Amino acid sequence: MVIEFQESIEAAFKAIVSSGMNEWVGGGDPRVVARINSQIIMTNLGGKLPSRVLDFGCGVGRVALGMIERFGQDLHIDGTDIVPEMIVLCENEINARFKNASFFCLASDNTLYEKYGTESAPRHAEDQFFASKEANYDLIYAFSVFTHLEKSQIERYLRIFRRMIAPSGRIIFSCFLLEAQSRKMIRDRFAAYPVQLNSESDDIHLGRKDQENPLAFVAASLDTIQELLTSTGWVTAAITFGSWRGELSDSSSFQDIVVATPAELPPVALNEQRYLELHSDVAATGVAARWHYARYGRNEGRKT
Repeated sequence: MVIEFQESIEAAFKAIVSSGMNEWVGGGDPRVVARINSQIIMTNLGGKLPSRVLDFGCGVGRVALGMIERFGQDLHIDGTDIVPEMIVLCENEINARFKNASFFCLASDNTLYEKYGTESAPRHAEDQFFASKEANYDLIYAFSVFTHLEKSQIERYLRIFRRMIAPSGRIIFSCFLLEAQSRKMIRDRFAAYPVQLNSESDDIHLGRKDQENPLAFVAASLDTIQELLTSTGWVTAAITFGSWRGELSDSSSFQDIVVATPAELPPVALNEQRYLELHSDVAATGVAARWHYARYGRNEGRKT
């Protein structure tokens, strides 16, 4: 059985390479990408093995395969992406071999990826899919996703992830973080990419000098990411800087890695609708009423 399992893993990796779509998600040996990223996940699990996982922006399924190889077939994993061809590949080559993996094409737009693929595939409305998965996952990860999204989109997905995560779960995502040292490495041309920063205070930087599409490279200030996490109901658990910055590092990740856990919700009963009606400023932000009350409202003496 072990030999058959490993043969199935290898056959799926070969199919990814032969599909030609591996280049759409950055290229490289998919086996190496899978094993590095699954090890990053393993390192940041906090000692608890996951049972239900969301691979958000799964691409051609490299990390999903790495997770199956590392954790076996007791792990249930859902993969989502917006490129139909890649989801079809995952269904034909991964789901066909490992029934614990399911893949869903979501209806969303991104100018960087709209050029890929022409194949039609059933698309799930994002809101409906997300609503069906509330408090469903004990791990959500997103590699090379927030590096291609604008600030408003990052905030939206962090808020959605908060609703989808189980109380003891966590999110792990990669990004390019801007802070004093990484800005210095960019200015001194040690960083991996030729980035022209607009100012020292950019909260989000879009674009590289060698790329036409601004979503080809999105970097966010460390303060911005932490503020977005806080406002959407997360607590930062760990940050590991990647090798893209050009520094000597023991990190196996090219991009920076952020780990966050759900902020504690209040144990007291709260009429959420009434709370939002009483506090229009809270309602306007879109944050969850229970989270806001636990984090701010109780200390501020807000009426419930």
